[in-house]
Amino acid sequence: MSEEKKSVRWYEGAYIVVLIGVLALSMTYLKPHRVGVIDMDKAFQKLGVGERLSEAMKEKEDAARTQFDALQKKMAPEEKQLVSSFRAAQTDEQKNKASAELQAFQTRFQKGRAEIASGVQRFQRDAIVTFRERLRPHVQKVASRKHVDLVLEPVQIYQIMNNAADLTEAVIEEAGADFSPDKTLIDTDLLKTRGLWIDDEKSVQPPADAPALPIPAP
Repeated sequence: MSEEKKSVRWYEGAYIVVLIGVLALSMTYLKPHRVGVIDMDKAFQKLGVGERLSEAMKEKEDAARTQFDALQKKMAPEEKQLVSSFRAAQTDEQKNKASAELQAFQTRFQKGRAEIASGVQRFQRDAIVTFRERLRPHVQKVASRKHVDLVLEPVQIYQIMNNAADLTEAVIEEAGADFSPDKTLIDTDLLKTRGLWIDDEKSVQPPADAPALPIPAP
């Protein structure tokens, strides 16, 4: 009877040791990650970047329209001459030459238009990327302070059950001084340091809504 009780106690002790081992494992290797979320749109607006970028984009778009009008005015006489030559062509050789010249003109015109549009798009892109990269160290600091392992940026936040998971306000407060009005919207050095700067020659792409000009019928 005594040996049976000792046997039971031995198994009970072994069971407790296993439970302690599982608990220790779950607290180290199997510890669940703490997740935080940040509303980037809210931070974008409350830090004043949204309003500043909107005003700057209006100025850029107005300047682009002026540039585009000047480009059209500058190239209009050449276009008129090429169209006239195309319509006056009699032989197939003359028509082919006039058509090739007109196509080359259209290519140059579309390239000039694309460069103007690309300048506006590039400004917007660089400003947004600068905002995100300026904010990044502040997100990391707040996440570290709150012992958060992973910060998510949901496209749309439906509901947050634990307010501690929302880092937005804390990040905005932390980052305020780094987004003062005297700070430029675009930080070239920052983007280059992070490998996010795009060379000018790579950024010029024809806009999707820029179809080639039709060749007039002879």
